[in-house]
Formats: sequence, C-alpha cells, structure tokens
Amino acid sequence: MSNMAEGFGRGTQEEFITFLGYALGQSR
Repeated sequence: MSNMAEGFGRGTQEEFITFLGYALGQSR
C-alpha cells in the first residue's frame, strides 16, 4: 500500500483515476 501512496504523491493522479475507472467498468 505504501507504493500506491508514494505513486499518488508523485503526481500519478491521472493513472490512479484511470485505474479506478477501469475497476468500476469491470465491476459493472
């Protein structure tokens, strides 16, 4: 989890949002 927090802090917000969107799409 620390890796995710580190990446998010580095400015990978777009990537994080994309991942969330992908996960949501798979859930549907």
